[in-house]
Amino acid sequence: RQRVARLLDRRPARPIRFERRVDVGAGAGARARRVANSLARTFRENGDVLDHPVLRAGFDDLVLSLLLSLPSNYSRELEGHDDRPVAPALVRRAEEYLEAHAAEPVTIEGLVTRLGCSRAALFKTFRSYRDYSPMEFLNRCRLESARAQLSSSSPGASVSSVAHSCGFAHLGRFAAAYRKRFGESPSETLRGT
Repeated sequence: RQRVARLLDRRPARPIRFERRVDVGAGAGARARRVANSLARTFRENGDVLDHPVLRAGFDDLVLSLLLSLPSNYSRELEGHDDRPVAPALVRRAEEYLEAHAAEPVTIEGLVTRLGCSRAALFKTFRSYRDYSPMEFLNRCRLESARAQLSSSSPGASVSSVAHSCGFAHLGRFAAAYRKRFGESPSETLRGT
């Protein structure tokens, strides 16, 4: 999210998810394929090109830009076509708080106290400006954090330790939500399969 914010010069308004399958024969998929093939040729011919830290950072940004150009649930917003009205400050403040405290126990009562609004106002505003509830947003943040940790975990890490560190108290519910969101089990992500 931080890299995307830097590339776009703004913070993403919602979690970024990509389509699992992309047609690489036409459109954005074909463009991405051509760029990826060109990069692969460069690496075959100059194996040490990524030894330089500046080139490596530039490569990371290029790959991220390439991914952002592919079809995603975020594509219309990236192209400047987000049809949703701009969310009011209440929604933005709620999302920022939930992202910052995703690993902690969060309740609606605590959230409305923190934001200084009523429960009804919070839910009405989310219903009007988002296609999810505050707690669904919190769950998405936790799942994204868990996926990042599972994908880059150190040896000896376990699914349960990652789940608990991301704010999930019930391992079975975590595993079911994870599979629904990412199409694989947390242990598959941990193993890198």
